[in-house]
Amino acid sequence: MSLNKDNLNATVRLIETGQKFIIAAHARPDPDSMGSALALARGIRQKGKSTVVISQDGVPSSCQYLPDTKTVVMKTAKRGFDVGIVCDADGVRRTGSAAEAVVSAKSLLIIDHHISSAEQVEAEDAPARADLEAVGQQSRSSEPLYLADKTAAATAEVVFDLLNELRVSIDLEMARQLMAGIVGDTGVFKFTNVTPRTLEIAARLTALGASPSEAAEEIYENRSMVNLKLLGVALLAAQPEKEGKIVWSRITREDFERFGARDSDTESIVNQLRATKSAQVGILFREVAENRVRVSLRSRDGFDVNRIAAAFGGGGHAAAAGCTVEKSLEEAEKAVLSEVSSWMES
Repeated sequence: MSLNKDNLNATVRLIETGQKFIIAAHARPDPDSMGSALALARGIRQKGKSTVVISQDGVPSSCQYLPDTKTVVMKTAKRGFDVGIVCDADGVRRTGSAAEAVVSAKSLLIIDHHISSAEQVEAEDAPARADLEAVGQQSRSSEPLYLADKTAAATAEVVFDLLNELRVSIDLEMARQLMAGIVGDTGVFKFTNVTPRTLEIAARLTALGASPSEAAEEIYENRSMVNLKLLGVALLAAQPEKEGKIVWSRITREDFERFGARDSDTESIVNQLRATKSAQVGILFREVAENRVRVSLRSRDGFDVNRIAAAFGGGGHAAAAGCTVEKSLEEAEKAVLSEVSSWMES
């Protein structure tokens, strides 16, 4: 465990003294954000406290199998929380429209494993930064508390350590939720972010009854028919750049309309682009509206795509990041590909 001991102790005190908690996943949540939020909420409830888990985009299909997903809300009118917690994001703005409820809490806690300087909210209805700051200043008496471990492969590892520090008895349901986070953020233990600590925690979760194979199948081998069709579109449109070091593709508004699809139906498609032989970076451009393109970036061999996303106001971590570009599809493709090419040449 490489958590700052002072921050860890402060986090334990914050949770022990609070009674009402709101816990937010980031916009377009992945298994790590959702699994971590659900496990932490369950652990806090075990201590006799109340929780609300909020996700502006609901529960992704890859996480529908997890316990407690039916308790997740997309919005809430409740206020007066003692503690607002953000899971798997470097700031509250990445929670999208959930941010207003989160910052209304008396104290704010950010739990993450890849703090970056950029904050990006892809949701069009996200509150403005000035509004969030105003709400936060009115309700909070202190600065946000950060609990982050950059050596962790997933936020689920950080939550696992926190739950143990809180002396919570991790049950089967929590173990499955945390396993989803680890399996999701390590690509079933094949990414370079896997450490001995990652495997140790996964082993302990397995001993508690969680199944790595269940998580792998639900997250990576449970595509919807719409997702499968969009994957076909993306593979047919795939293009190589820089002698195959970059493989990119696009999904247009016409493609979404043809299949009655939403942006959430593109989940994991970008990973197939990165899986191409010799590709260091995979990029998927999705035209979600006129002059609005969402971009997913994945990498291997140590290439840091977070710095690419940050150049366009986005964020994430070294091997997986994203951003939204307010340009036409063609202009967005040209700008992002130029940025990636420049980094490769530097």
